[in-house]
Amino acid sequence: MAVDAFEELGGGVLQFQRRAAGRPQEQGPAAPGAAREIDPHRLAAGRETAADQPRPVGEDGGLGEAPAAGGGGQERPEEGRETAHPAPPLFPSPGSFAYGGAGRPRHDGSLMRSTTIMQAAVGVQSPPAGLPAGTRAALTAGLLAWYRESARALPWRVGEGVAPDPWRVLVSEFMLQQTTVATVKERFADFLARFPDAASLAAADLDEVLHAWQGLGYYRRARLLHACAREIRDRHGGVPPADRERLRALPGIGPYTAAAVAAIAFGEPVVPVDANVARVLARLFAVEAPRARATAEIRRLAAGLGDHRAPAAVAQAWMELGALVCRPRRPRCGSCPLATFCLARRRGIETRIPVAGSGRRRPRRHGFAFLMRRADGRILLRRRPVEGLLGGTMDLPGSSWTAAPPDGPPPFPRPGRWRPLPGRVRHPFTHFTLELAVWQGEVEAEPGEPGWYDREAMAGLALSSLTRKLLRHAGIEPPPAVRGARRR
Repeated sequence: MAVDAFEELGGGVLQFQRRAAGRPQEQGPAAPGAAREIDPHRLAAGRETAADQPRPVGEDGGLGEAPAAGGGGQERPEEGRETAHPAPPLFPSPGSFAYGGAGRPRHDGSLMRSTTIMQAAVGVQSPPAGLPAGTRAALTAGLLAWYRESARALPWRVGEGVAPDPWRVLVSEFMLQQTTVATVKERFADFLARFPDAASLAAADLDEVLHAWQGLGYYRRARLLHACAREIRDRHGGVPPADRERLRALPGIGPYTAAAVAAIAFGEPVVPVDANVARVLARLFAVEAPRARATAEIRRLAAGLGDHRAPAAVAQAWMELGALVCRPRRPRCGSCPLATFCLARRRGIETRIPVAGSGRRRPRRHGFAFLMRRADGRILLRRRPVEGLLGGTMDLPGSSWTAAPPDGPPPFPRPGRWRPLPGRVRHPFTHFTLELAVWQGEVEAEPGEPGWYDREAMAGLALSSLTRKLLRHAGIEPPPAVRGARRR
């Protein structure tokens, strides 16, 4: 007979509450060497940056979506406004009836009383269909207690009692699509200093936006963010709209980003499903279907986990748990605040979930890049078409990319003294790996021909990581991006 996942998960509530009921309220430290029972409300994850899994690109980090969930834009209650590090308090005050001085929920030995306290503490409304209120309350309480102790300090998270800036939240979500947190941390402050609001980004030309985006990769996101800023300026008074439906109508925003911005910036009680959250839920509920087939089930489960009292903190806590603890290959189950409830761990299959689909080897494409120098040493660069890979960035001229390796030297773009550089330059894209042979040539330039740059002038250009690799391969160290520099 099939067992409902929510019903089976509820066994973790009984186990957790029975343990808590038998533990004295004021408990001193355990004797050295004594076995210590895991308390989901007190465990904190380590601070390794291991499973900092980027979100898919295109818009949007939704599970299975191409390259990066209803309620309207309601006013956030004061208790749920902060998304701080440490995470905001779960309860109104440390001395409230629901929280002990050490940050541990109080229990009086009564299972019903414990469940009631948890429900009151996390502001549980009517439970979603199939998910017992006690289970949902216990999950949320344990998760938020962990998040308060373990959340990373990130530049887009605000301090306690500070309302988040929707523009900063939106920009961070665009950047985090298919880019690691470590990389975004390095670029976020500079980008926001240059474009502190939608109006400033909307007023900039695309070259300036692409230049500021250097180092983040996937330049299509920069173009979409630029279009998004113009839409916000022209149709929403310069402020991102406060509900998911209007957010989804903006360029570059799909279900995941709309849900994330709605939860974090506007307090909508939803749990956005990125790769980290999908992995946590797949293990928590033992979803054994391959990733592609599990998408709908994962989203159904997430729909029952939003919280009305601390929506921003809950949304970010699920993401953080996947990034720090519930990692892809080696989940740190001993540090997980939800280990008591996890069905995959209970069944010993946590390392096999999520189930990967049939993997395909990433295909390889081949081509040539041409580094052309004129007599004064300047190098010819071209602008790639705005639509397409690396759109709008500056690049070395090159051939088309083909599945078959080239046979012999290429047709050169203009007469000159040409020689091949040893080796190849490899660069991964989402769906294929590119391998380029580089030919260097001394050529004549047409009088007044644009596009010739020395190293100093390159500082104001949007150079993709591929272009930087090609220049280095030729012995030319590209200049670092200069804050505020414009195209020359």
